[in-house]
Amino acid sequence: MNQNERVMVIVAGVVAAVLVVAFVMIRSGSQTQTAVDTSQTQTSQGPGGMGQGGTSSQATGKVIPIPKGTTPSQYLNKVYTLVKAKKYQEAFKLYPDSVQQSGFEAFKSSRETMPVVTYKVESQKTSGDTATVAVRQQLGGQAAGSPNWVVTWHFKKTKGQWGVVSYDVSMAQ
Repeated sequence: MNQNERVMVIVAGVVAAVLVVAFVMIRSGSQTQTAVDTSQTQTSQGPGGMGQGGTSSQATGKVIPIPKGTTPSQYLNKVYTLVKAKKYQEAFKLYPDSVQQSGFEAFKSSRETMPVVTYKVESQKTSGDTATVAVRQQLGGQAAGSPNWVVTWHFKKTKGQWGVVSYDVSMAQ
């Protein structure tokens, strides 16, 4: 590896580390609230965006419907299969409204900078008309000690159909 290639690798590592730190800092600011019943609450505090999955989807009150007959876990397997296959345009449409509000280019850039290497959709936890599903993932482009993340997706059932409300992101323990 020549000197220029070494510099490029180091710069890429520093950029990835800065993105992770910024992501974690943004996320920690939105973790004070949990999923809210959007049928009664149409607005929330805080900006929408990539790292603001927790409650920012309620900013517009928009719930992204999932296909009838599809469980939230099946839906997430589809989402992460698309992301892992780098089919970002298709996957983008399946994410919470807060992510979509940030725009496709921001979504694509973050997935290219920190690609999903592996993922595991965990068991669905349902309470009445709400459900959560955690997805454990290992991301590339991360510092050696912090590639593991947990994304907890929040769903709401309306008239018998599940919809995506939001998600929260945290580093895995």
